[in-house]
Amino acid sequence: MKHLLPITFIVILFACKKEYYDPIPHLKFSPEDKKWFTYGIGQQLKFKNDKGDSLVYRVTSMAESSVTPQYKDTTWAIEAYTESYLVQLTSDIDSIRLYFYKEYSQFRDSDKMKHTILWTTMRGQFVKLAALEYNASFNYKTVNGITYTTVTPAIPESDQVNPWTRWDKAWYDQGAGFIEIIDLNGVSWKRV
Repeated sequence: MKHLLPITFIVILFACKKEYYDPIPHLKFSPEDKKWFTYGIGQQLKFKNDKGDSLVYRVTSMAESSVTPQYKDTTWAIEAYTESYLVQLTSDIDSIRLYFYKEYSQFRDSDKMKHTILWTTMRGQFVKLAALEYNASFNYKTVNGITYTTVTPAIPESDQVNPWTRWDKAWYDQGAGFIEIIDLNGVSWKRV
């Protein structure tokens, strides 16, 4: 009987132990999501047109996989922890900011990666990748002898053309980034 008491105490102790459960969702990028993150700091992207004119973008800043709280409202109650990836490409005449992120929503699929691309000299200035935004199928595209297999159009969100607008549309490969840009005159600038 005297050995039964310590055993009973241990059984009760383990039975009462609760697992810690964090009710706040932690939204992380999947390996499939991370395939879109093609740029590294200092990387250069060179484009040329048929006339031999060239344009070089450099990756000037990058914040990969930063985890931040998403708040419900002005009460500052945390609704979720979310991941994001932000990269900036800069040329002498242009800049492109790509922002991929997770966002918690009660009404939409929170596991689906979202994105915003701000492109200063693109028609409409904001661009959406068709494969991510509209679940469009990937295309094959050969640019300067390289065949890319996961290509999607980068579509401007509006038709607004400003005095500084230079680009009409672009093509983006999931594993390589931007591979072709079409200017307002229909001239193709291909990545080299």
